[in-house]
Amino acid sequence: MSWVREVLLFSRNVDITEDMAREAILRYLSTKCCCHQARAEELVINRLTQMPLYRYRLESFTESRQHEKTSKPYTGQRLDKANRGAAPQLWNIRVQTPKMFQDGSERIPLPHSSELKVCHKCQGRGRCKCSRCGGSGQFRCGCSGGSRQRSRNKRCHGCSGNGRRRCSKCSGRGRKVCPVCKGEGRLIHYQQLSVTWRTLHSEYICDPPVPENDF
Repeated sequence: MSWVREVLLFSRNVDITEDMAREAILRYLSTKCCCHQARAEELVINRLTQMPLYRYRLESFTESRQHEKTSKPYTGQRLDKANRGAAPQLWNIRVQTPKMFQDGSERIPLPHSSELKVCHKCQGRGRCKCSRCGGSGQFRCGCSGGSRQRSRNKRCHGCSGNGRRRCSKCSGRGRKVCPVCKGEGRLIHYQQLSVTWRTLHSEYICDPPVPENDF
């Protein structure tokens, strides 16, 4: 779906000096390859002639819709399952359109599309094996290669001389809260409507100018 508006932009006359013209030429040449800017700096400007032109811009405000599969932790909320009715068509869902020609997006859960499943990450346990210590809750201390002491007469303060340190990532438990289900063990899988509003711009400058009636 799209809305279109046309804009004809007019600019007032601006007095251009030689320095402004030369700077514009050099700025243009800097975007081109194989151009000698040193020679351009030596150009002699004999005359500056102003001429009108039209700048035309077409703006298309578009709305696109698509459905996406997503999930969230199940915390005991009521499920809107498929047996409660068929999900509506994407373009039949009422959405509040934002101010025209301003980009934006919105995501809305589709009715009657929820399904409860066990979390695939932790298999329903709510906790996952710590990736840092491999589930042991400890890892080898870095003091002298784990030799339990920094020198002949001093024990390592980090591991108290036992050569192992508690994993700080899981607090020594070996497992941490599942990042997918947030410790709940189950997920609600559902469809959601993704709406995107975007303004597309197309611009045309008429040079040399044509009569206004023919533009």
